[in-house]
Amino acid sequence: MSERTIASHGYDILLLERRQFLKVLYDGLQNKSRVQLGRNIQDIVECPSHVQVIMADETVEKGDMVIGCDGVHSMVRNLLQNQANKSKPGSITATEKTSIKTSWKCLIGVAGSTPEMGDRDMTDANDLAEQVADHPLSDSMVFGELWKRRSRGALIPLEQGVLENWHHGRMVLAGDAVHKVTPNIALGGNSAMESIAVLCNHINRMVNDQSGAKPSLATLNHTISAYRDERAERMKKVMEFSNLITKIQAWDTPLYRFVAEWIMPYAPDR
Repeated sequence: MSERTIASHGYDILLLERRQFLKVLYDGLQNKSRVQLGRNIQDIVECPSHVQVIMADETVEKGDMVIGCDGVHSMVRNLLQNQANKSKPGSITATEKTSIKTSWKCLIGVAGSTPEMGDRDMTDANDLAEQVADHPLSDSMVFGELWKRRSRGALIPLEQGVLENWHHGRMVLAGDAVHKVTPNIALGGNSAMESIAVLCNHINRMVNDQSGAKPSLATLNHTISAYRDERAERMKKVMEFSNLITKIQAWDTPLYRFVAEWIMPYAPDR
């Protein structure tokens, strides 16, 4: 696997915790003053020429637009949907508000180096771990043995869904706030980075076309709509594919178990 990955991508697969990844990104920033931790959003107020973000500490941040990339429990998404319905009642339906659903739960966690499993991180959590304690992980180890070696763990929901409305006014969503997929093949974080890159490319073209002038709200909305149109269908396909892999790996039905045990192991790697 390692040699094939390097041959096709130029890099090997690197497993690390999210907090380690975030630290790598943070340490690479030349200007860290723009990263402000512990500041929660209370409200967003749209004005004719700008937008104001009201923080929980009652301070106010002003800008031309707000990009909500604040996760599956997005506060920006809630405020966007509420304001959209105030401007045009019924534009955000109850069905859409609940379209990101939890279909799976996952035991996650970290255990130290385990010779029987190789040098890699593993998963775990609480009551559910007891139910699968006797499940074999290798020829010489069951899950319960690895569970006892955990350093931390949790039982988390795995939501999935893609919203229809990605923006309103000067607010736009990206990442898990607007398209959430299961994590089995690591398409969630990668898709979030793709969406941000696409959004920034559209914004950059808009700014260049303005030749120094401030874009109007109509121009901004046109740019954001182009971003949504470019990403929405792709993210629906990504979600469907990720969900399929989750069903196979979870043995969701006898057919999926058959695919996992008798077809996937013999499928070509390329």
